[in-house]
Amino acid sequence: MSTYAVIQDMIDRFGEEEMIQLTDRATIQTNAINAVLLQAKMDDAEAELNVVLMCCYNLKLINQIYIDGGSVPILKHWLADITRKHLYDLLENADHQVIREYKDFKEEIMEICKCQGLVDNELNEVPKKGAALFSYIDEPGCYPKNFPCGCCFESGCCCGTNLGSL
Repeated sequence: MSTYAVIQDMIDRFGEEEMIQLTDRATIQTNAINAVLLQAKMDDAEAELNVVLMCCYNLKLINQIYIDGGSVPILKHWLADITRKHLYDLLENADHQVIREYKDFKEEIMEICKCQGLVDNELNEVPKKGAALFSYIDEPGCYPKNFPCGCCFESGCCCGTNLGSL
């Protein structure tokens, strides 16, 4: 189950009709949201988002915000855009709104990692990783080459190196 959003968030953002249209793929249409398919696409989207986030942020700290009853609103927004793109998996038109929103997510997350920061629902900044927070055992293959460079998106960073090369 997704940490950052729930099925109702997808319905609230894109409408029940679109969610039915994108998930009701049975031979005989049920005219209902296929919650199993939608949840699976949301889980895939969260995994994709976490791969990007783990380069800059300790996912355990982000998870703790949710355990404590808080949230990071931009993560819900991004998860919804990624999920929607995954639901449009046969879409090949680069000019389609869904593709543009997905590209926007990629640009936004790069800016967050390079220049800005994540903010939780109480406007507290989520701390970025410092050298002490990189754990090769927990997150192998994701270390900036010349710490502190911000994150793996920034020029001069290289995923796949280990702490010995810092």
